[in-house]
Amino acid sequence: MQNSHSKRFGFWLYFPLLFCVACMAFGADWPQWGGTPSRNMVATGVGKLPCWFSPGVADDQGGINPGTAANVGWVAKTHGKCASPIVSQGRIIVDELFCLDFATGALLWRGAKGVPNGSSATATIDGDRVYTVTSKGVVLCLDLYSEKKGAKEGIVIWSYDMKKLGVFLKYPASSSPLIIGDYLYVGTGNERLRICSEFCPLAPSLIALNKRTGQLVARDDEQMGAHIYKGQWSSPSSGVVNGQTQIYYGNGDGVCYAFEPVDPTAKVKADQFITTKLRQQPARFILQKGTPAEILAAKAAAIEEMKKIEQTTGIPGGEVRMTRGGDLPTVVSSTDARVPDVPCLKKIWSADCNPKEYKEDASGMPVPRGCVGCPNSAISILATPVFYKNKVYISLGRDANEGLQGGNLVCIDATRKGDMKSGEWLWSHKIQRSASTVAVADGLVYAVDFGATVYCFDAETGKKYWEYHCVPDSKISSEWKGHGFCYASPMVADGKLFIRTLEKLYVFAMGREAKLLGKVDISAGDDGYATPCAVGNTLLVPSAKYLWAVQDKDAVAPAP
Repeated sequence: MQNSHSKRFGFWLYFPLLFCVACMAFGADWPQWGGTPSRNMVATGVGKLPCWFSPGVADDQGGINPGTAANVGWVAKTHGKCASPIVSQGRIIVDELFCLDFATGALLWRGAKGVPNGSSATATIDGDRVYTVTSKGVVLCLDLYSEKKGAKEGIVIWSYDMKKLGVFLKYPASSSPLIIGDYLYVGTGNERLRICSEFCPLAPSLIALNKRTGQLVARDDEQMGAHIYKGQWSSPSSGVVNGQTQIYYGNGDGVCYAFEPVDPTAKVKADQFITTKLRQQPARFILQKGTPAEILAAKAAAIEEMKKIEQTTGIPGGEVRMTRGGDLPTVVSSTDARVPDVPCLKKIWSADCNPKEYKEDASGMPVPRGCVGCPNSAISILATPVFYKNKVYISLGRDANEGLQGGNLVCIDATRKGDMKSGEWLWSHKIQRSASTVAVADGLVYAVDFGATVYCFDAETGKKYWEYHCVPDSKISSEWKGHGFCYASPMVADGKLFIRTLEKLYVFAMGREAKLLGKVDISAGDDGYATPCAVGNTLLVPSAKYLWAVQDKDAVAPAP
């Protein structure tokens, strides 16, 4: 009989093997956000993809007249802005759960039977099942072949409502599920509406479910909700470091975490809860006007108030930071809460991806973010962490309606242990704010920001080779309306880099020099935030109204 040590050693060997087998099984398909668990936006095994296509002209029924399109195999009429297409077993899941035939674009089924809320999250296909998260925070497992059972909607095999964990949602949940072995990892989207509103600091931010049954089997215990402002929209990713599988997750306060995967030998109690307390005072920022002396006096008074909080609640008094403005103290919904009695995901490391100067000035005062009532100037992780050769790459952003400035691109050493403070990275580069996941290929990192500026960096050193402004600064200054010009992520395939802005698809040649190969106006499909993907000889280009299957049919772009 194996002893406990040999069992644990076998467990860590088992997971990397599953990870590698899963990657090989995906082949040329693109069954999840990023294609593989690493979430690296690079398609492999593809054929020749064109640098240009004509999207065609809309017909009387709101579709596209196929005779007006060029370099297009088919066009499907869809609905939705956020969920990117995924492909597996000859089927596409896109937008608000449209299941299409990959060869023809024909609709097979749409939506989830008995579930009124659509999904803005990119789905994941595993075997004959589809996994996604609805806008209201319900995790769904659907039958990929629902139409063969006579259903016009996706048949729900199981569902799990994350709100019963105490999760607070104001904005749509949008975490794309990650599957490693028998387990499904999902970000809950727990958020905090504003500094003076109630929030749920003890609700978990990352959970793991049994992919077959939907049973909750693990949760994080980092109390990330105590430090966020607004929400959490990042999706989990995974990599193998020195034979050990790691699960990555980006928090709403700009901190990236690495966890050990679920231990399949752990005993799990079903549907039981325990009461826990905050281990530290949540981020508390009191806005204060006045002279430096008056501010210091107010800070001293606030510290005394924190001591009273500690005496009455048992929560250690946290750091008090004074900001400029009016008096808007944080309100905590509860100093203790019921949390699920399941094993906690074990943290391997964390990395604060915020440059220190983004949070504090030379005197230690918080840097104003131009957002009344915001707790600090820290930026959020909206994108998904990308694993590549023992490194994690991640871009940072926060809400685009707060402007462009204040982003960051960080490269983290995934072999580290413990907590990494600001600046303890392999390299970083200040870019404009971004919600886009990066693509890493041939030693180069490609990133894009809200202003639709494309960047190329050396993956090892962080040296910037080039940047390209898809949207001129003059247009940004004149047309900025509280939203970005690019939410989609860069995608690499067939030696090309594809960038989808709100209005156009840009095609670049991969390499250390910026070389634009083609540009396509897709504004007829309305704006959208979804990212293209490539499978075989087909590039799938999504919009809010249509999905184009772009193929090389020898059509030549018209002269400019």
